[in-house]
Amino acid sequence: MGGKAFLIISGFMLAGCQTPDLRPFRDSTAQIHSSVLEAKDLFLEEQERVKDLVPDAAKATLEKQIEVFKTNWAARVNVMESMVKYASSLASVAEAPDKSKTALEGVGQSVSELAIAAGPYAPAVEGAKDIALELIDLANRVRAVKQLKKAVLTTDKDMQRVARILSADFGIMRRELEDKQSSIRNLMDDPLSQQLQARRQVEKRVGALAEKLTENLRGQPLNNAVGGFNQDMSETQKYLEESDKWYLPHKARVELAERQLTEHVKLFRDTEAALAQWGKAHGELTRALQEGLAPDWTLLRQSADRIEKSIRKITKQDDKP
Repeated sequence: MGGKAFLIISGFMLAGCQTPDLRPFRDSTAQIHSSVLEAKDLFLEEQERVKDLVPDAAKATLEKQIEVFKTNWAARVNVMESMVKYASSLASVAEAPDKSKTALEGVGQSVSELAIAAGPYAPAVEGAKDIALELIDLANRVRAVKQLKKAVLTTDKDMQRVARILSADFGIMRRELEDKQSSIRNLMDDPLSQQLQARRQVEKRVGALAEKLTENLRGQPLNNAVGGFNQDMSETQKYLEESDKWYLPHKARVELAERQLTEHVKLFRDTEAALAQWGKAHGELTRALQEGLAPDWTLLRQSADRIEKSIRKITKQDDKP
């Protein structure tokens, strides 16, 4: 009995000390990176769409904002690429514990690259002051550790901070897109405001004529009531049919823009949430390694999968003729 108990306890301890599988963490980070790459073109697409609709006086300001955005976006991409390398380096240590010394050097190198990438990125976002200096110091400290769990514990605070900064950054851009989402119909309608107002008045007249027909049917013979309605509607119908030539294509363009903006906002919201979850997952990984447990990647995987679905939907939508 004592021998069996020893085997059970020993087996439990061995399972608890086993290096966890970090491939889900690596793969989810890569999925988030894909979203960051996709988001650039979508944000620029919406900026260009609005630029074509605003008055000439506002175009120059918007063009400057677009150029600043492009510069800042390159920094965002570099930071995200460094995070992918960091996650991959952790997975490499976990996959080959017998070569952990060499693999841990890769973790230190990825943090060094993140520090370099964070330099240009920090001025572009709020809350990123001194992050590059912190990461340089972090890289030096990571190189001194000899175990995966100590490396992750050492990086946890700063990696969670990087994730929060990126998430907040996407939140700011998401709110900018939401502002465009709420105003795009008015912007697109404005050049046709007089024609649209005239059409709305005619459509109101159609409603009024229909009500009049209903009343007349109560007090007049059917032929008289319908005959009067058809006569009143004749010119109205001609106008509506003629205006449909410009109105229906315009209506379709506006509805398409609104649908696209809805999907673009969703992708930015999903990316914002996934980056926040990435930071939480890193904290969970830190705790799991210290306690010898397997981390739960469920929420991070779900966040990354939502991003992938959003990108597929946008791509499918863009491919439609």
